[in-house]
Amino acid sequence: MQQLQPQMSISYGEPEKKPRSKCMSFVCCMWKVFTCIFSHVTLVATVVAYCFLGAFTFEHLEAENERNSFEKEILTAMKKDGWDGNEDVDQIQWTFFGALFYSIIVITTIGK
Repeated sequence: MQQLQPQMSISYGEPEKKPRSKCMSFVCCMWKVFTCIFSHVTLVATVVAYCFLGAFTFEHLEAENERNSFEKEILTAMKKDGWDGNEDVDQIQWTFFGALFYSIIVITTIGK
C-alpha cells in the first residue's frame, strides 16, 4: 500500500499574510471608525452650511423686492380695485388636484 504524502501548495504572486498585533488591529479599527464618523460629520456639516448660505443669499437678494412688490399690490388693490381687506371664505386655493401636485413636487424635489 502506498502512503499519500501531503502536497505543499505553492501560490504564486500572493505573499503570506502575517498575523496583526493587537496594537495594529486596534489602530486599524480606530482608523475605520474615525474615517466613517469624519466622513458623515463632514457631509452633514457641508449640507447644513449649504442650506444656511442659500437661505442667507436668497433672503439678501429677494427680501426687499418682495416687500416692495407686496406693498405696491396691496395699495393698487385698495385704491384701484376697491379691496377692503376681507378675504372670500368660499374661495378655496387648496383643491385636491392642487394638493396632489404639491405632494408630487415635494417628493420629487427632496427624494423619497
